[in-house]
Amino acid sequence: EKLVNEQLIKNLDQEIVFNYETLARLEIERKEAKAKPIEPQQPKVKQGTTTDARNAIASYRTAIEETAHKVFKELQDKQINDAKAWLAKIDEMRANTPMFFGKKDHLAKIEQEVAQYEKMRSNFAKFKELGVTDEHRATAIAIIERNKPNMALNARNAEKYLQERQLEQAKEQLNPNISILAKTNNSYYGKVLQSGTQGTVQSTKDGLVYHPQIKDLKTGKEYTLTYTENQVKILENIEINRKTGKSQDNEIKR
Repeated sequence: EKLVNEQLIKNLDQEIVFNYETLARLEIERKEAKAKPIEPQQPKVKQGTTTDARNAIASYRTAIEETAHKVFKELQDKQINDAKAWLAKIDEMRANTPMFFGKKDHLAKIEQEVAQYEKMRSNFAKFKELGVTDEHRATAIAIIERNKPNMALNARNAEKYLQERQLEQAKEQLNPNISILAKTNNSYYGKVLQSGTQGTVQSTKDGLVYHPQIKDLKTGKEYTLTYTENQVKILENIEINRKTGKSQDNEIKR
């Protein structure tokens, strides 16, 4: 029994030594970890979908229209208030018309004020008829950029994402060498390689351009395709050869 106990004690001593060594190692690791600065983890970027992108753009455009209408309404109310104040001024001038001395000059001033008032009414009628314009929308965009920068940024990123997706699909379905997606406020000149219901592929000096909105052009023909804010100009390059030995009257002019 004594030998068994001695062996048991010896085993316990060895286990205690092992635990002390483990604790010491853990303590060293803890101090090293504490001394080492923790690098902040970057948040994982959530992969957007086509639906998310379209929703972001739709929300942004809705905000632009709503803000533009508010800008228009504020300007409209201001013009109405200015006209009311001008009319009140005319009424006051009429009420204070002198009986004799200076009456003629006073009435002339009233006529000038009335003419100005009629001009204000005419301008207001034109303003109301035009309604919300691109100028109001530009003001609205500036307001949103200032007050809701994240909404504007999300819309731009969404637009970029959809363009990239559109370009990738065009490469897969039409031509793998397409490198450019046609954009607003740009002009493209070159030969049309293919054109149909899925859009047009044009060869330009900068590479193959994909025009998703332009369909059914003549392939093999050269075109100048110019994009503005609201429309696309399509000009076909027509080569006319003058026949030699013929009269100038027979020349085709376009």
